[in-house]
Amino acid sequence: MKIGIIGPETTASVIRDLVEQELPDVQLVLRCSEFFEESAAVAEQFQAEHEVDALLFTGPTNYAYARRRLSPTIPWTYLPHNRVSIMQALFEATTIYHSDLRAVSVDRYEPEMLTEVLEGAGIYGTVIHKAPYDLETYEFERHLLDFHREQYRSGQVSVCLTSMEHICSPLLEEGVPCVRIYPAKEVIQEQIYHLQMRHLTAVKNQGRLATIAIQFDYVFDDERDLFIREWEKMRYQNEFKERVYSIAQRLEAAVFENGTGQFYLVTTREMVENVFLKGNENAKLLQFGQRSYKYQVWLGIGVGSTMLEARSRATMALNRAIADRPGTSYLVESED
Repeated sequence: MKIGIIGPETTASVIRDLVEQELPDVQLVLRCSEFFEESAAVAEQFQAEHEVDALLFTGPTNYAYARRRLSPTIPWTYLPHNRVSIMQALFEATTIYHSDLRAVSVDRYEPEMLTEVLEGAGIYGTVIHKAPYDLETYEFERHLLDFHREQYRSGQVSVCLTSMEHICSPLLEEGVPCVRIYPAKEVIQEQIYHLQMRHLTAVKNQGRLATIAIQFDYVFDDERDLFIREWEKMRYQNEFKERVYSIAQRLEAAVFENGTGQFYLVTTREMVENVFLKGNENAKLLQFGQRSYKYQVWLGIGVGSTMLEARSRATMALNRAIADRPGTSYLVESED
């Protein structure tokens, strides 16, 4: 399996060393950047190239920058904050910087988690100063740097804790005690195993899931009697709906209605091929659109490795059919 790593070089190298030593069946493709804002562009490039089977972000921060633009084409995850990682950082703070841990400053870690780790080690009453900034703050990293620097120089803390290289390195150069929290070995292994399981599941289901999107429309403007016209519409709706559910039963499919004129049937590719297409069930639906100009029917079929892929492609196929003409159907197997 090939995994793309997104994050700063220092953390990526920790992941690389562990994988080389203990996970020989995993290949890594490292694309490192010290700027978290670039994570989204790097992730999109990975997904466009189809070079890797999964993506691993080195931490919650760079993942947060990218998550809004991630697509479901390949599995992805990130290395979460972990108690073992915090314990290692606290040990470093006491041995290297001789901190008494009575007061510390942090940025991307919740005080509750730090307190739990400290008390588990028999250290009580630590005052934790958390930076009051989030990713939406303008010049986020500069604010964090100023925060830690001021906390230490004003004598409020004895050491600073961060997961960000851009914060740790400048502080150390200025003589401010700062410990960078790295992901623990157990966390890296756990997330890689998680990606392997998701990848194997996707491979097993490769192209085996399917969604059928159905849309119908009708025009009943000839009848002057409003009651009769509405009754005809209702009768047609019920007749079409009954046909859809009857076909769904033969496909062993779940049915989802989207308004009064659209259905999604969720099933397998095998059922679509052998029952819906070879069994001519699709023609029984399209025949509704051949009765007269009053009736219009379109079909879109999408297949994929996940239900989200299959539904997305079914929608693409349906849009193509609608743009063509009534009584048409399309099938989409990939975005191309």
